[in-house]
Amino acid sequence: MKFKGIFDGANKHFNDNLGYYLLTILFMATGMIVGLYCVKYMQDVDKGSLINYITTISTSSNGEIMATTKIFINTLKNNLPIIIGLWILGLTFIGAPIVLLVNLYKGFSLGFTFSFFIYALKQKGIILALLGVLPQNLIYVPCIIFLSVIALKGSVAGVKEKFSKKYVNSSYTDVRNYTMIYVVTSMIMASGFLIETFLTPVFINMVLKGIGA
Repeated sequence: MKFKGIFDGANKHFNDNLGYYLLTILFMATGMIVGLYCVKYMQDVDKGSLINYITTISTSSNGEIMATTKIFINTLKNNLPIIIGLWILGLTFIGAPIVLLVNLYKGFSLGFTFSFFIYALKQKGIILALLGVLPQNLIYVPCIIFLSVIALKGSVAGVKEKFSKKYVNSSYTDVRNYTMIYVVTSMIMASGFLIETFLTPVFINMVLKGIGA
C-alpha cells in the first residue's frame, strides 16, 4: 500500500506539472542537439587539440586511474552549482527563464561530450561514452529535470503572487518543504556521485588503455 501511495503521488505530480516537464525536456533536448552539431562544425584545429588531449590522457601515467578524491571534488564542482542554482532560482520570481537556460546548458554539455567521443575515437568512443558518461547521467538527468520543474513551479508561483492583489510572502513552511525536496533529490544524486567517482574511472581507464595500446 505504501508503494502504491508513492506511485499515485508521483503520477499525480507528473500529470499536474506535465507542461513544465515538457518544457524542461524540450530545452534539454535542444541543448543536446546543438551540442551534437557543434562538434560537426568545429574547426579542425580545435578538434585536433581535443583529440590530442584524449590520447595524452590514455598514454600518461601508465594508465593510472585518477585519484578518487580529485574525481569526487570535480564531481561536486560540476553538480552542486546546478543544484544550488536551481534552488535559488526557484525562490525568485525572475528565475524561470534561467532555469530553462540551465537545462539547455546541461543538454549541450551531454550532447557535445557524446558526439566528440564518437567523432574522435569512433567505436571506442561509443564505448567510452556509454561507460564513462551514461551511467551517472541516468541518475543526474532525471533528478535535474525534476528539480528544474520544482524550480519553475516555484518561480512561476512567485510571479503570480507578485502581481496578484492578494500578494503574500511565501511562508517559512513553504520554503522549508521546497528545500527538503532539493535535499532528498540531492541525496539520490549522490548515488551518481559514487558511480562517477568509483566505477566510471575504472571503465574509462580500460577504454583508454585500449586507445593507447
